[in-house]
Amino acid sequence: MTTSFASLPIVDLSILSQEDPSPSALNVLSKKLYNVLSTTGFAYLVNSPVTYTHEEVFGLASNLFNLPDHGKWRLAKKTFNPENSNTYRGSFPPQLGHSNNLKEGFEIGSPSAQSTKPPTKSQQVNLAEPNVWPEKGHFSFASRHHLESLHTQLQALSSHLLALLARSLDKPSDHFAHYLTNSLSTLRLLHYPPQTMSHSREDDMEASLCCTPHLAS
Repeated sequence: MTTSFASLPIVDLSILSQEDPSPSALNVLSKKLYNVLSTTGFAYLVNSPVTYTHEEVFGLASNLFNLPDHGKWRLAKKTFNPENSNTYRGSFPPQLGHSNNLKEGFEIGSPSAQSTKPPTKSQQVNLAEPNVWPEKGHFSFASRHHLESLHTQLQALSSHLLALLARSLDKPSDHFAHYLTNSLSTLRLLHYPPQTMSHSREDDMEASLCCTPHLAS
């Protein structure tokens, strides 16, 4: 099915913040989600039950990305800093030699107890490894708590959305719940540092990409 659109559909999730939403209201929301995701494939979700504002999330992310370089390097994944044991959680620097991958990021997993075993030879990363955090002098415990709370709230929102999609398919609301049991979901914070164009690139009027293409299969 091919769908053309000029802007992303907006889906209001305010009903999910109600203590006891009515089944009829949930049915309306589930059908809207189904229609949007089965046609456009993307949606802009507003009024979600997540308690953090955009400004608060950006502020927490800035606290991480404003760390000194040596502080971020101490948290870098083993791919970038071979002295570290963390293979998936933690930071990764901009790929300065690649003009299409100039972002830096920080990966956060569930705050619950996780495996500390190193990945096997057949694995490149350990998705269940614990989070890594900056030293206390550089990053407050409150900021860490807020980011872990944000991960937990987003995970809960995912559960709500899957339950609504199950309802839209005439399935029990917990039909997809097992997919989030002991979930390895990751909260990835991204920062796109400002780039200065070289004279040659200015002459060519070519833009420098900051992110590799995102492909869906």
